[in-house]
Amino acid sequence: MKRQVLLTSTLLLAAGMFAQTPAGNAFHIDYDEFQSSNSLKHLDAGNNAVLNPGDQLTAMCWIQLRDIGDNQKILGKFNLDNTGYILAVDQGKVYAEVWNPTHYDPLNGLMNPTAQYWYHIAMTYTRGVALKSYINGVEVGSTVVSNAPISTSNNRLIIGVSSWMELGSFQTFGNLDEIALYNVALTPDQIKAQMFKGIDGSEAGLIAGYNFDAPIGNTAADLSGNGNTAVGSATFTGTEWAESKAPLADDNTATASDLNAIWKGKSLTGPWFTSTTNGLNLTATAMDTTDYAVFGHNEGIGVTANDIPTNAPADFMRTERVWPFTSLGDASMSMVMNLNAAAGGGTVLDLTQPAWNYALLWRPAGASGFVAVANGSSFMNGVVTFTAQMPNSGEYAIGVGSAITQPIGIEEHVNVAAFKIAPNPNQGVFAVSMERAIKGAANLQVMDAAGRIVHQEAIRSSGVVGRVHMDLGSVAKGIYLVKLSAGGSFHQQRIVVE
Repeated sequence: MKRQVLLTSTLLLAAGMFAQTPAGNAFHIDYDEFQSSNSLKHLDAGNNAVLNPGDQLTAMCWIQLRDIGDNQKILGKFNLDNTGYILAVDQGKVYAEVWNPTHYDPLNGLMNPTAQYWYHIAMTYTRGVALKSYINGVEVGSTVVSNAPISTSNNRLIIGVSSWMELGSFQTFGNLDEIALYNVALTPDQIKAQMFKGIDGSEAGLIAGYNFDAPIGNTAADLSGNGNTAVGSATFTGTEWAESKAPLADDNTATASDLNAIWKGKSLTGPWFTSTTNGLNLTATAMDTTDYAVFGHNEGIGVTANDIPTNAPADFMRTERVWPFTSLGDASMSMVMNLNAAAGGGTVLDLTQPAWNYALLWRPAGASGFVAVANGSSFMNGVVTFTAQMPNSGEYAIGVGSAITQPIGIEEHVNVAAFKIAPNPNQGVFAVSMERAIKGAANLQVMDAAGRIVHQEAIRSSGVVGRVHMDLGSVAKGIYLVKLSAGGSFHQQRIVVE
């Protein structure tokens, strides 16, 4: 039986120590700035022949707009000549347009027009089949089209405003992120699989892709490799690249199967919930516009005694299935575990225990050992519910034994780990690796279970991520707390000295 202590940290990091959100940057067009200057803004991605896909097309992106009730052009390659395509919003609906050269312009779906939620919108075109519209990965409309390709357009691909009338109308206001164009019509499953992942250029059929995470001046690179660099208009003022809080998975979660998410834009009104068959679902009755949790699973089957909490009873077992999470915000949710589904067709956890003997387990991404962070609130028909949880980025599982496993370290959860310790467990010699750049004076303390300081060390950093080697000498075996204090905040992790 393998038992390890995970590495956790406490409290939210000071603002200057936060890394970029998983979604990075968005292309931002500020309404108040427009009201003051009356200057329209856009990105021009050129007129590469690859941007004329012909028989099939997918256009999709994340949007957080000031008012979806207004007619706003997200992207378009058209100029009043009956060629090309446009993806837009109007009246709270997806507004998809193509010319082949017959004009098709259905309005489909329904989004909250003024709530400024994040929505994922998409359109697909297949000659002789249909022009389809999607909101949050769900098909909301389909229009039969003639058996002809989208007419080749000699116009430039424009993002953020209409592509005609000298770029003079239908300005978008708000945030655009993860804009992608494909020369294939993605299926609903493919759209769902991609929408929570950031574009990286490896996507099959990608002809243009923009995540805005590493802009150079007023330009955004095309991740497709086709050279469709998006160049900002002369009206750019430096406010156009803003932090994005679109519900995207981090690198660890993005590799998981069956990605799903809960966020406020998922439905017009609460409660908000997921509907998966992988063993885990989330529900929330109150969410902020930037609260979200994205999760998948590792396709684990059956149960294991590996990496269980150090304080678990001797007969404790957990699911082999692990659910990687990416989360933002502090929405309170219920985490609902269906033990039969969580087994993935393998051995199911003990179904005879009382609710409180079931433990919700968590560990940081990349760590091995789990800790218990909550006990079950209710158990019925093989379903365990953990109420009032604020999911943290990392990985979750569920376990059970014949006695209660006391939750520890709940207050030590944060969305981003401040530092890591290796090895852990250890014999009093280990390295502290700063996962976030810390600038200025900092102090490392090691305290025993009684709170006595057994070692402390002052360090000073120039703001570069680094490593500190520590030797506790001949301390007794046991659990110790390593505390890092810097910039008015502190972060701490447990270690085991063997």
